[in-house]
Amino acid sequence: MATKAVYRATAARLVGPYFSGTATSGSTTSQLEDTAWPMKTARSVDDLYTDQYVYLPSAAATDLVRHVDTYTPATGIIAPDRTWGSAPTNGQAYEIHGIVEPHTEMTQLLNDALRILVFV
Repeated sequence: MATKAVYRATAARLVGPYFSGTATSGSTTSQLEDTAWPMKTARSVDDLYTDQYVYLPSAAATDLVRHVDTYTPATGIIAPDRTWGSAPTNGQAYEIHGIVEPHTEMTQLLNDALRILVFV
């Protein structure tokens, strides 16, 4: 059986923009850095993730979800709308969701869908 994370990622890809990556060592409580392509790019896509949700699945409950305030593609840095209590760690997984809030709303949608499925 698939995990909640697999269901969440699959559903997110179907309903809207979705991206997953890992934070790098330049992350702080006020920014998440990902120096891997495509997050770090020379393309002028500054508004690509603005106002979307950034989700840290393994973070403390108070640090799980933030809105992206700014994205700087040249450095691969995302600044959240408010700081995290603890900085994202090097190698920590994160996800960007464009339509549905990933922790509360997506979990509720998945639970509702699983509840009405009929297995033979």
